[in-house]
Amino acid sequence: EEPLDNYKRIVLSISKWCKPYRRARVVEIDFGLIKEYRDEKLISLNIIEEINLIGDTVPSNELVFTIDNSDRAFNILNPDGFYRFLRERQEVYAYMGVMVNEETEDVEEFEYVPMGKFYLTEWKSDEGTLTTTFTARDVFEILENIEYISIADTTLYDLAEDILIKAGIKDYVIDERLKTINTRGFTEPLSSRAALQCVAIAGECIVNQNRHGVGLIVS
Repeated sequence: EEPLDNYKRIVLSISKWCKPYRRARVVEIDFGLIKEYRDEKLISLNIIEEINLIGDTVPSNELVFTIDNSDRAFNILNPDGFYRFLRERQEVYAYMGVMVNEETEDVEEFEYVPMGKFYLTEWKSDEGTLTTTFTARDVFEILENIEYISIADTTLYDLAEDILIKAGIKDYVIDERLKTINTRGFTEPLSSRAALQCVAIAGECIVNQNRHGVGLIVS
């Protein structure tokens, strides 16, 4: 756990390796903390899930949760807090605990069900109530601010895939039937979210994100 911020370059040096004449492969580097909030710290949690069946918009699911900030960890003036590490688009995962052994009173056992993958958009600390409220939305909120320049003379499947890849989305499922529908693409740049909406209208599809953070385009 290192309080790193405002860095522009990271140099990783491997000075010793357990097997000589072998290459070391760095898969991932994580900085900061993974914070988990349960009943004792979580004051409220609201999730709005929307789906549009006629294609006139691509709705974005929203997560709003409030935590106990009595330790002032998220106060802007606390030099030892976490406020300065908060950034837009940080990943937030929500889970609901379902009790699986109601008949046993001594030990409570829960099965946690994923409720979605979200990206942080807003946060606000309330000094009066010693709480901090966070707002996060799913990937389609990010797509609104990513411009898309279209490919031409393709299929709706390849067009949808190109939109998602250029937006940096790796987990997605696209209906195979869109491969049979040809399109000329878009003549002018537009937002990636609007582009997906047009694909949904042309292919009579529904665009949404499931609770595992996978983008779905299904007809």
